[in-house]
Amino acid sequence: MRSRALLARHATPEEMRNLRLGGGTALAMRWKHRHSTDIDYAMDVDVAEAFVDRSHGAMTADLRELVRAGAIKRKFLFAGRSASWHYVDSGPVSISASLRRADPEVMDWEAETGTLVVSTFEILRGKLLGRVLNGNRLLVRDGYDMCCAFLYAPEEIASLVRLARRQRGEDMERMFDLVVGTRRRIIVGRPLQDAVHEDIAHNPWRLFMEQALNVPAE
Repeated sequence: MRSRALLARHATPEEMRNLRLGGGTALAMRWKHRHSTDIDYAMDVDVAEAFVDRSHGAMTADLRELVRAGAIKRKFLFAGRSASWHYVDSGPVSISASLRRADPEVMDWEAETGTLVVSTFEILRGKLLGRVLNGNRLLVRDGYDMCCAFLYAPEEIASLVRLARRQRGEDMERMFDLVVGTRRRIIVGRPLQDAVHEDIAHNPWRLFMEQALNVPAE
């Protein structure tokens, strides 16, 4: 994986061991339910800050060289405690600082590169409590992943829905009203690629909300 190889040129062995893959790419690897072009990495906050602070100059130089070679788009970020760039022929890569520390005991390993992979529950948690309830962003790929979780990870998604009700009950109600109350499909963001479940892909957020409403209380 060229993004990992690029990072390995500048990161210490400890930092590479802390690096983990998450997001829809990790779910797509597990479930084979769609194609994902995004690569979402994370590091613990202190690890990410140290990595960016130490390697900022050299890493930025490498990214600028990739821009000149036409391999990545001109706009990229490597500063603070995060990084992002976008390969012209494949898609975006991001590294974020995670407040939740890596726990290898509850993570898988990606066989080809040995990269840690975030647990399904934590990925779904990040999508629902983070991007949706905190960021008010109903992206179609997130809705599809959340809805597919009822097929591939029913216990995890049920636990997450109950957690969201306890911690963010009013926000969940507002989201239910928004999605179920509209007649239009919520199709925001990049289109889904190679979606296995076409019935879900047609209107994933409505289907997710309908199933979430039926999750029983503990």
